[in-house]
Amino acid sequence: MLYGAKGININEEALLSLFENILREVCSRFAFMLSAKNVIRELAELSGHGADKPLFPQVGLESSSPRIMRKYMPGKSRPWRPEEWPQVVKEAMSLMNENY
Repeated sequence: MLYGAKGININEEALLSLFENILREVCSRFAFMLSAKNVIRELAELSGHGADKPLFPQVGLESSSPRIMRKYMPGKSRPWRPEEWPQVVKEAMSLMNENY
């Protein structure tokens, strides 16, 4: 609650921005999601997302081609190899669906 605060005065704008950024970043990076499955589950629970209140993140999926990933975006799949990218996408989408 003291993120961005001056002394003990809560900085509401900074605190809300922090949470918005966390949700946006976590929910838009497939490789991160799979490396932090428990964090995704906890964030979904803490944020109150569920069947009656799902989150609809905008996910950028440029390609599922290992060849294109290896050539143009080799770091995007880390810690997985570009050859594993199609499976990373499938598993991450499954994780997102399970956690609304």
